[in-house]
Amino acid sequence: MALLRKRRKRKRGKPDEIIYTKLRDVTKENPNGVKRQKLLKKCRKGERLILEPLHESKTDGDDVVNVRRLNGQLLGVLSYERSRQVQEYMSMKAEIETTITKITGGGLFKPYRGCNIEIKVWGVL
Repeated sequence: MALLRKRRKRKRGKPDEIIYTKLRDVTKENPNGVKRQKLLKKCRKGERLILEPLHESKTDGDDVVNVRRLNGQLLGVLSYERSRQVQEYMSMKAEIETTITKITGGGLFKPYRGCNIEIKVWGVL
């Protein structure tokens, strides 16, 4: 029988920076065939996410940052500007926490869902 340990909450204080942004490419299909819209339907406000830098060059030579759920499911990517900003923080070894602030759409008149996120950064200054 495995022992369950309580996670210690770090006393980080106020974040050095908070970035509010939207996910891009949320209407695409993932490489494994799962539609991102179906994944967004299961997401909730406050859910923590993982930022994953992807260093493959696109046609314009830009790197992107994938945004995944904690179970590894790909929800979308950050915009070019936000990707560069987040990758700079990652290279500085800053602590980053990402959460969903709102799932938009999904109704009768706006059938496609969107996802607004908050990226908190510590250790920048």
